[in-house]
Amino acid sequence: MVADVGARIRSLRTAKGLTQAQVAEPQYTKAYISMLESGRTRASMKALEHIAGVLGVQPADLLGGAPSPATPQYTLLEARRLIEQRQADVAIPLLEGLEEGLTPQDQLFRLRYLAAAYNATSQPKQAFPVIERAQRMADLLNDPEEQVRIKAVLAAAYARTYAYEEEVRLLRECVQACEDGTVRDVPFHYRRLIDLALALGNQRQSKQALVVYEQAFALATQFDDLPSAASLYAGIAKAYHDAGDIEAAIMNNQKSLDIYEHLGLIDQMACALDNAAALYVEYGNVTRARECLVRAAGLAEQAKRDGTLASIKASEAEVLAKGDLAEALDAAQSALKFARKVDQVDAEIRMLVLTGELRMKANGAAARRSFQEARQLAEERAPHLLRVIFDRWSRAAEATGDSDEALRLARRALETVRMSRLTADLVRERVRGTILERVGDTPLIPLHRVGAGLRGDLWVKIESANPGGSVKDRPGLWMVLDAEEEGWLGRRRVVLDATSGNTGVALAMVCAVRGHALELCIPDKVSLERKRIARAFGAQLILTDPLEGTDGAIREAQRRAAADPDRYVYVDQYSNPANPLSHELGTAAEVWKQTGGRVTHFVAGVGTSGTIVGVSRALRPKRVRIVAVQPDDPMHGIEGWKHMPTALRPAIWDEGVADVHLVMATEEALAMTKRLAREEGIFTGPSGGAAVAAAIAVAREEAGRIVVLIADGGDRYLSTPLWE
Repeated sequence: MVADVGARIRSLRTAKGLTQAQVAEPQYTKAYISMLESGRTRASMKALEHIAGVLGVQPADLLGGAPSPATPQYTLLEARRLIEQRQADVAIPLLEGLEEGLTPQDQLFRLRYLAAAYNATSQPKQAFPVIERAQRMADLLNDPEEQVRIKAVLAAAYARTYAYEEEVRLLRECVQACEDGTVRDVPFHYRRLIDLALALGNQRQSKQALVVYEQAFALATQFDDLPSAASLYAGIAKAYHDAGDIEAAIMNNQKSLDIYEHLGLIDQMACALDNAAALYVEYGNVTRARECLVRAAGLAEQAKRDGTLASIKASEAEVLAKGDLAEALDAAQSALKFARKVDQVDAEIRMLVLTGELRMKANGAAARRSFQEARQLAEERAPHLLRVIFDRWSRAAEATGDSDEALRLARRALETVRMSRLTADLVRERVRGTILERVGDTPLIPLHRVGAGLRGDLWVKIESANPGGSVKDRPGLWMVLDAEEEGWLGRRRVVLDATSGNTGVALAMVCAVRGHALELCIPDKVSLERKRIARAFGAQLILTDPLEGTDGAIREAQRRAAADPDRYVYVDQYSNPANPLSHELGTAAEVWKQTGGRVTHFVAGVGTSGTIVGVSRALRPKRVRIVAVQPDDPMHGIEGWKHMPTALRPAIWDEGVADVHLVMATEEALAMTKRLAREEGIFTGPSGGAAVAAAIAVAREEAGRIVVLIADGGDRYLSTPLWE
């Protein structure tokens, strides 16, 4: 086997016209390559990856044949070959059983390959803990190149859980590492560029995606990799489609189809034909679209790819909807049933939307149920489709004369478009070098004494570690930056909001750093500490009737904003989509990363509802149970929380985001607040005590890793009876 590998290296090197020294540089010596080629030594995994990169092939191409059962290293290489040949399901048991006989470096490779195999078989939840182990080992071995390769695997896991923001961030880091020489592997660089472009396309950033595709094209000429070239053309076609250039999209999609046909990749041919059909429909050539779908269906059946066939059946129904509506509805119902059977989410959502459109005029209630089901499914498993759903739902409502419904839905569609521009990367860029850079990345710690003896494992996320002292630093920052990005904060305009205290403090801190004036409508019953801190940051307070609580403060803010719209920018935390977005892209991503993807429950209170709504959008699709907690009485004493049945309902609130709804008495919340201080050393306010008490109720009945959000610190309640 060793001699065979050496012979292949020598053969490929000679065919490429390279010397042994050229293959060796810069990491190895000519003598080492000579020993490999003569069979006098074995290549390490790292050496094989390096040599394969120089020769423009895969490491598996240097192997060939089957490994000797007695050599774990070659079992490892065989698993790598299987993954490259799309047989990851066969590679997984090989890798899982390969615990002994490997060097630390090869053990690191095993972990990376295993995580990649889990990704390839749509098991990202199994991949995350393996990736975490690989990261720790790469750090211990001080291997910067392997750290980058593991980031690429982590990015792929994020892609499979729809965490596109994190995927893009990691892929940019991988590309930068290739450009600065940390990784000298042209094929790796090329594939990460394609992955990055596809991820940008999923975020509907088609212009940025096209720029990255151009970079990939520049590298593609350096080696021969037809499958990647086909993926490249398919991705460019999607980017042109998103940008509205249908002709360019059709041309590039055809190029990908030609390559797949040349390679005999039947499933990929079926996908390319399915994509072509959608493009031809938009181009107005329904006949050509039908021809593509007939051929695509035959290929998908031949390849036995049910997921691809589900998408094709959905496309057939959409084409029928251009003519015979009754026939289209029957086809949509049949395609929907098949998509559910094979768990093809995109096709299922497409058919729910099409069914809603086709039924809207005859049965508005049934149509709305279809759209609602599509929306809920998209929120849980395919958030990138939400804009399309709201867009088409709005047009369907308008066609039936329901202008109010159409306007509401159009606003939701525009909201998703606007919020897509506000990203974690943009926020990091805007606050670099200021105190606002410290917002987020709060600690997650276990509860040892309070959480003892429970079925579930309790962990708390300490939001008082934010620079403004509470969880509200997150939405406060994102709402102000959103207003800046939209151009609303011109000269002499004043930021305005209603608050129960913490958001006011957060907005005051952010506005102080960003240079904006701020006015806060705040109930006079709010703790003295919160009012003084907000004033210390320069905010002007408008105190409202304490008996009316936050609802009275909201009414006053609304009155002022309506009376002087040229003066005020009313950020309105209760309806601002940047509020839940800050938690979807920030808090949830932190919880997932800090637990290595092992979180099973997330517990938080409901105030504006931004935390629970945003975290739910990100973690519920990953099968995390969401627990929302409210006070049990309208006259409760838990500052910052709302008793939803009697309060003004925040526009961002949706009961459907939680799997479990609990209520908490003020007395129980206060008792737990004191226990946390005296038994865990965690100094918090009543809302923190209430959230932990609710989490304990869950942990008594259910096992798992339960994360509880503690919104602020106890120092904001020193003047209240709690600490007397």
